[in-house]
Amino acid sequence: MKKSLLALFFAIFFVSLTLNASAFSFEKTPIHDVVASELSIPATYNFTLVNTGGEDYFKVYSLVNIKTLPLTPFPVKSLEVYNFIFSALPLERADQKGKFAYGYYIKGEKAGAMQDLVELKVLPLKDIIRITVADIARDDIAIGLNISVPENIDLGNATIYIESELGKISKTDSMPVKESKTINVPFTSDIKTIVAGKYPIRVTFYLNKEYNYTVGVNATVTEISTITSSETVKRGFFGFKTIITKKNDGNTIKLVSAELTKNRFERAFTSYNLAPTSEGENAWFIEQTWEKELKPGESLIVEASTDYTIPIIILALLIISTISLIIVRRPRLIVRKKAIKMQTKGGEFAVKVILFAKNISQEAKEVTMIDQIPGVTQLYEKFGAAKPEKIEGNRLTWRFGTVLPGEEIIVSYVIYSKVRPIGTMILPETVVHYLNQRDKRKYASSNRVLVVSND
Repeated sequence: MKKSLLALFFAIFFVSLTLNASAFSFEKTPIHDVVASELSIPATYNFTLVNTGGEDYFKVYSLVNIKTLPLTPFPVKSLEVYNFIFSALPLERADQKGKFAYGYYIKGEKAGAMQDLVELKVLPLKDIIRITVADIARDDIAIGLNISVPENIDLGNATIYIESELGKISKTDSMPVKESKTINVPFTSDIKTIVAGKYPIRVTFYLNKEYNYTVGVNATVTEISTITSSETVKRGFFGFKTIITKKNDGNTIKLVSAELTKNRFERAFTSYNLAPTSEGENAWFIEQTWEKELKPGESLIVEASTDYTIPIIILALLIISTISLIIVRRPRLIVRKKAIKMQTKGGEFAVKVILFAKNISQEAKEVTMIDQIPGVTQLYEKFGAAKPEKIEGNRLTWRFGTVLPGEEIIVSYVIYSKVRPIGTMILPETVVHYLNQRDKRKYASSNRVLVVSND
């Protein structure tokens, strides 16, 4: 350190002596006074030289470990103000960092020489190039990569390679000088399907056609939690379908659940596209739950199809079987009884009873009709078209032989009572028995009739 200060002192002293002896003067202004230790890009300065003597040739050189330009002498006329670019590049800079001052000379063939110091800063690229990435929002269309060079250095054009899981790009662009610029990297997939979190980005700069500088940064995709739900019911002819949809419209992996409650009857006739994760039961209802981890953009769709076709078919078959059984077992002879109250001259209570027997099936043989009259009444001995074959007490019997299909038998008789019954009188069922085509004895009975006697 002491040697550097001593050398600087003697250099300034020498400059002051030469300024008095030289026939020219100069000024220098830094253009870019920062040097990257990994690159061969020199620091540059704008020089203005004033030749106060005669026409002369001037050159710039250094005796220390620094490369300067221009290398060749250049002519300057008498009293001319001459401008040129001076560049300086330390030759041993790989392990250097900080501010340095190097001595150099400006010499005219006739005007003499002057010594000066050039000050510059040597920095590694990691202290020169800064990269930041803006947080990525849901509506972004690209990664915003910000490149800034706050130091006074011109890195020129660079080929930039950007690679990440989110997107990649390569391009040649000019590097900023004491400012920043943004490069947009398009996404390789839909941003809506990208999971929130940090994603590494590898950025490589091919600088000055001599050096690859690589740096890594992280891009952050901001978290959005959005689960949309819907439930629809589609009605069918013999059932219905319930569709439950859960969709992850966010950008984080989410555990979602869908619930459905069915009574036990519905559950017995319901099928599902997915097996339930769990089921809970109570007295009458069954609660079912489906769970699934959804990535961004994924959906959980539960379809529960309740189909009553089978029970309806079974019920229809039961009804048809029952009706068929009723029809099969129903008498082929339909018997009806009807009563009509009559007016008599003596004021007795009298009722005309009419019996109907109709064959609705095949031929019936040995058809016999049996009826009974109430005990409080007497039989009037005059009959309609058919007289009973046998009268035993209050029992009347008719025999008709064979009755053809569609044929109807009608008989009637009159009963009376000199004492008017009190309340309602019941006429019992009339019974008909016959042989069918298989010679099996079958029975049919009529309705009972209620006769109100005190009207």
